[in-house]
Amino acid sequence: MLDLRPIPANVSSTAAAKLPRFLLLAILILFIVPGLFDRAVWTVREGAAFGQFWEMAHGDFVSWLFPMASGLVITDHGPLSIWAGAILMRLLGNEFTPVVAARITACLWFSITTASIWYGPWSLARRKEAQPLGTIFADQATYRDYGRMVADAATLFFIALFGLVIRLREPTYDSAELAFCSLAFFSCAWALTRPYFGAALAGVACAGLMLTASLILGIAALLACLFSFLMLPTRGKTDKKLIVTLAVTVLLFSLWPLAAWVTSSEVISDYFLLWAQKQVEYFGFLSFEEQDWFVRHVLWYLCPVWPFAILGFVKWRKHKTAPFMALPVVFLSVWFVGFLVSGSLNAEDLLNLIIAPLCTVAAFGLISAKRSFQSMLDGFALTITTLGLLGVWAYWLAWLMGFPPKMAKSIINLAPTAQASEAGFLGILLALTATVAWCWIGYKRLQRRSPVLWNGPWLSAVGMVVLWIVVVNLFTQAVNENRSYEPVGQAVRAQLDKLGFQPDDCLKTVGTSQGVASLISYYGHMPVTAGKSMVCRFELLRFDVDDKKYQPLLKDRAKDIIKRPRTDERFIVRRFYPGSFFFIESGNPQRL
Repeated sequence: MLDLRPIPANVSSTAAAKLPRFLLLAILILFIVPGLFDRAVWTVREGAAFGQFWEMAHGDFVSWLFPMASGLVITDHGPLSIWAGAILMRLLGNEFTPVVAARITACLWFSITTASIWYGPWSLARRKEAQPLGTIFADQATYRDYGRMVADAATLFFIALFGLVIRLREPTYDSAELAFCSLAFFSCAWALTRPYFGAALAGVACAGLMLTASLILGIAALLACLFSFLMLPTRGKTDKKLIVTLAVTVLLFSLWPLAAWVTSSEVISDYFLLWAQKQVEYFGFLSFEEQDWFVRHVLWYLCPVWPFAILGFVKWRKHKTAPFMALPVVFLSVWFVGFLVSGSLNAEDLLNLIIAPLCTVAAFGLISAKRSFQSMLDGFALTITTLGLLGVWAYWLAWLMGFPPKMAKSIINLAPTAQASEAGFLGILLALTATVAWCWIGYKRLQRRSPVLWNGPWLSAVGMVVLWIVVVNLFTQAVNENRSYEPVGQAVRAQLDKLGFQPDDCLKTVGTSQGVASLISYYGHMPVTAGKSMVCRFELLRFDVDDKKYQPLLKDRAKDIIKRPRTDERFIVRRFYPGSFFFIESGNPQRL
């Protein structure tokens, strides 16, 4: 009997030719490893995560149950990502620096994310309802080749995402969020063939999200999993799968408060009351700030995935009840509802829930797209990457030779003491090798278009990898100087030493975030607290240069101001006296 389903794709064995495994693995390694060992902490977000890892790794057992950093109780997210970072910091602290040891957790979360994004589409695309309609005379792709091609395309789309270039390399809880969201999606796809194992793994993913991120994100992922079990035709009994997922989620999540109650019952109510209050703040109508961020950033953040995801939904709309389309729709629907009621939760965090579904639909959109639309992705990748490389090399050569002067001055203003030659022979060689490789790839593509369907996502992913390799090898020292808080931490410690800072003293920061306080503590080799209730002999005041309140201070005490280059941040050390604050100059207190 003929199958007359309107399948919008006809994939030949040539179009579904296998992407060599070593190429895919090389792209993944080259994407995550460069910049892992030799760059400083570039963002306050990464500094906050590092401070949490550091304090937990050097704290007692209670600090592992009630995470704190710089005198602040951590309640905006769970402790799981901090546990992972602290464990790696303890295990690898002798082989690597603490920053590198902490950053290796990003590799762990990246591995879970990419594995989930590959195996999720692979499980969906191999099903009968997702297979392209075969014809008598066509050299049709086998179901294994077809499934592998869809999985490769989805993974390459993920690597090419603009919005995740920096975040994936940071050991923050955001990276763990994305890993568990992707794992939840794969679990639902796996449950189509292995219902109870998939349901149990979904419970692990949802509990991991609750222990890693916010309660609302974990609940959203749990609802997406439960609705997928209810709506999709799968093996096994639906009620048993629901029970398994709920039981595993509750059991694993409850281990944290249970361990806290057994070991530290006297403080458990105080901590979890603060944690519950913070989680409640995430429920409510979406704030205007998050709406504004979403409108202004979502298109470039999800580029180049979103055009092909839209095309996938349009082309495969008549298969909306098939699992390979229905499952992403369930996750997107739950995300949309969660987005509307997420209150003060970052819209960027909630987007993690739909990264894997969008990459999956984009892969199906790619195989159903016309040849001209597929070629647009090739052209986009070639154009963006080539222009980006030209810009990077032009600025580096201008920095090296001092010509053109405006381009050279722009880099010098960002990093006054850094030198272009600090890239070193090896760094320049690696950057040149990556550039030449890209030129060869681009030349081959312009000569002949490959018939394989994963060619466009592959060019996009390779372009992202090449750009990152070139930027990291040529400009790491400049970005380190511009973004690092190491000079600030060292300058603060030097001033404190002149003022008689003792080993048992502490420094209280005023106007700084937990991330900045942690970085100053690490680079200055001193205990720093950002807690308002803490009292220390010395305080570090942070203020903006355009703050009118501190304009007299900028004029009268200019030589004592600690500046962070190319930013409005200014710092000054002061000694605390009960009832008033004094600025210390040459050991003599003067009223601030």
